[in-house]
Amino acid sequence: MKFIRTLVYSFLTLGALASQCDDAKKYGKSLDTGSISFKCDSNGKVTELSVRSELPAFKYAKNLKTLKIIGNTSVDKEDIKIISKFTELEKLKIDVREVSTKDLSYLKNLKHLKEFKLVDDRSEDNLCNYVPKEIKSICYPKDSASTKKTTTKKTTTKKTSTKTTKSKTTATSVTVNSNDDLVSIKGSTKVKKIELHRISLKQNGVDALATLTGLETIEFVDCDYYSPDLKASSLKNLKNLRKLIANSRHDIILFKNNDSLKSLTVYGNTSLNKDDIKIIARFTKLEKLEIDVNYNVLN
Repeated sequence: MKFIRTLVYSFLTLGALASQCDDAKKYGKSLDTGSISFKCDSNGKVTELSVRSELPAFKYAKNLKTLKIIGNTSVDKEDIKIISKFTELEKLKIDVREVSTKDLSYLKNLKHLKEFKLVDDRSEDNLCNYVPKEIKSICYPKDSASTKKTTTKKTTTKKTSTKTTKSKTTATSVTVNSNDDLVSIKGSTKVKKIELHRISLKQNGVDALATLTGLETIEFVDCDYYSPDLKASSLKNLKNLRKLIANSRHDIILFKNNDSLKSLTVYGNTSLNKDDIKIIARFTKLEKLEIDVNYNVLN
């Protein structure tokens, strides 16, 4: 999380003098990503928080009871130190692309913790084996052998998939876990459904997606974008696309030129602004629209 802009480190510095809740609302609007959600108590203190990579901005929110760090991001030793200062925590969930440290000893300060989930997509280790004994009994997943087996199977699947998609895949439903995996199935017109899982989408990935002309369903799960200036006009070629499941406003923007959608779902830890609503309004063939997000429409 070291790439976070300087402003986040001072975000809640004056939390004792001003309402953390008001500050959090302003900060959420300044990000315009919808990657944070929170709840506050009657005193204006943030008590529940869900973030992707914005944890340092909330390091002074000492009244936290619930903390979730989820999505296509990483957690390092400095983040663990920040978390250890939230001594009132009762629920902690870390489900990220990578936890880059196994020194989790600082978490022994979390005396009130009742629920704890710790998942690293890239690790073959069960990180619960590295948590201090004070909280090990509540750490999930517990079964180290089972976790390794599952992860090994997942890795094997990836390798097989890569091997069979050097030219074109014959599968009708695929899940891709990286931009390179997406590029590898370029031109595979038999694919009808694709799930993009925690990938950092680049221009060559967008270009590859546009060649999957048989696509009927696209689902995004915690993806981010390598550049805010991706050219997506080629996606209008997906004439068979009927269903889009979006996990952020940027997923919708990507398909603003598509006119074939009949079903749109927008969900999760995201927000929509007025421009996004205007894009949705242009999907004139929609028969089904579901919006279940953690923020209201922003000005």
